[in-house]
Amino acid sequence: MALGMRNSFLQAFFYAAVSFSVFFVVIIVLLFSQQPLFEMSKNAQAHLFWFVYEYNAPASFWDELGIVIMYLISFIAFFRFKVLFKKTGSSELFFLGLFIFSLLFEVFRCGSFLVQHFAWPETLNIFFIRTVYFGRFFGLFAVFFSSLYALQLDYQKYNILIGIIALVSFALAISVSFKNNILLSNGLFKLGDEQGLFILLSALKLFTILTFVVAAFRRDLAMLIPAVCFLLIGRELLLFAPGLFFLILGSLLLVGGIILTNIKIKAVYYWI
Repeated sequence: MALGMRNSFLQAFFYAAVSFSVFFVVIIVLLFSQQPLFEMSKNAQAHLFWFVYEYNAPASFWDELGIVIMYLISFIAFFRFKVLFKKTGSSELFFLGLFIFSLLFEVFRCGSFLVQHFAWPETLNIFFIRTVYFGRFFGLFAVFFSSLYALQLDYQKYNILIGIIALVSFALAISVSFKNNILLSNGLFKLGDEQGLFILLSALKLFTILTFVVAAFRRDLAMLIPAVCFLLIGRELLLFAPGLFFLILGSLLLVGGIILTNIKIKAVYYWI
């Protein structure tokens, strides 16, 4: 695919990111006009990490602050990736940029707080939550394809690959089972099959990291191994944000992964 077409894709994703920003700001204004945002999670179960819950948790703003921090980091980083990509032909960068874009879908968790507060139809809440999971699947598949391009995959029809990623992510998001009567403090319903989802996502992350490891031995891309690990671990910590320490650590890892990726991509691919 021509570089101009790739840039057009990134431009379209950037417009989507701006739309998410508007949605995010509207939700924050609506919620804070009624009551502080962290009050929405009062006495709800806190999902501290995979399989770890805190019942009757006191009101906390760590989940909501994690959403805000992740959004700010991902929006700024995606804009940076978009600018950088105009001067490269890096397919790895393109799909890593889509991974960064996928983090913006976490703002739809705030939509769940809005539905809860204004007692809107539960179907709208389910829509927001499945949209969040769509973004999570989309991001992991994007970084997986980035690892394949690190192995010098030649396929250049990005429109078909993005369509496949979106379709598979949609199917998986629709298939995720919830316990609709248990809304967690992070704005999501409690998972019905948490173990199955954990295994699926862990396998995809493991294959991605292993593929980057193989690529590092074939090409001079060793720096991308810690970069991708930082991105995935930082994302995971910010998705749960169980406390201030993990919030700070997750933010630093996510930013560190983005910086390392930028450094390596510029060193290998930068034209100007």
